[in-house]
Amino acid sequence: GHGPDAVNLWMGDGNAVTTLHKDHYENLYGVVRGAKHFTLYPPSSAPFLYPTQLEARRYAKSDDGAWSMQPLPELEVAWEGVTRPWIAVDPARPDLDRFPLFEKAVPTRVTVRPGELLYLPAMWFHQVAQDADTVAVNYWYDMHFGASFALNSFVQKLALQLVTKS
Repeated sequence: GHGPDAVNLWMGDGNAVTTLHKDHYENLYGVVRGAKHFTLYPPSSAPFLYPTQLEARRYAKSDDGAWSMQPLPELEVAWEGVTRPWIAVDPARPDLDRFPLFEKAVPTRVTVRPGELLYLPAMWFHQVAQDADTVAVNYWYDMHFGASFALNSFVQKLALQLVTKS
């Protein structure tokens, strides 16, 4: 074995909620204080989650104090044309008119409390929320990009094609 590729310290309040996403890391997630609430979907749920690609953007504050998404500045040309995976559906408040297939995705919900540890497999979709004043640590281990990764990618692309044709 080997040590983790990254160790992250997460601190925040009850307003901190991630979008639905997946990571290419095996993840060990422990809570020190508060609680983290995970909504999990296996990789096989991809066709029901409406994954797409969006151009890389950043938040910028205007002169009147309003925040908005802006294209990256010209100085950051390395990011020009770069897209990032994005899932617009919110598992907590799904818009089934826009995302009707989402109701076929079956979530697993897990709450991690102080002293508990969650193993989150690489490539699993997840949204994370938390209680007020939560402190957590996670350990990322790079996934093995072997035959199972190639098979998973093929099955997801095939399933997405089948769903979009029907």
